[in-house]
Amino acid sequence: MPDRDNPAKTCLKMDYDSIIYTDGGGKSSCVGGKACAVITEDGTTPVEILYREYSDEMTCNEAEYTAVLLALEERLYNEKILLRTDSNLVVKQLAPVNPWRINFDHLRLLNSLVLDVIRNIGLLVEFEHVPRDDNLAGRYIEGRLIYDRNKVRIDASKIIKKGETALAQL
Repeated sequence: MPDRDNPAKTCLKMDYDSIIYTDGGGKSSCVGGKACAVITEDGTTPVEILYREYSDEMTCNEAEYTAVLLALEERLYNEKILLRTDSNLVVKQLAPVNPWRINFDHLRLLNSLVLDVIRNIGLLVEFEHVPRDDNLAGRYIEGRLIYDRNKVRIDASKIIKKGETALAQL
């Protein structure tokens, strides 16, 4: 069971139900407000891709946290997840031991939302930093992910209108 004080407690060396890659892009990147989660069972073959576009005003860090929320929103109770992202900031701020300080209120809110989702669903989540080129979600956003379109469920149904804020949609 997740630690009540920090539900993102690591679950090292366990058999994972899912290995999920997340990535987000915000206004300081060339992609605008985008969040993506690629769900795999084995760490290499996508079984589901979740993708959303948000306001161009979304920051990169907001987009990274939003991608994590997108990945966790439909997970099952007691599911064991390895969540891989190229955002060192997200990994370190969600760390169960000696987390990085969060300097901005909007990121504190997103951090709390992620921890609440993990706690409320009863997930066991380990966060792992991966290089950008190894992040399947980043490759999807960039159009570089190769997958069998007939075998992968792609959900891009909740495109948020330009001008709406991401936080209003969470």
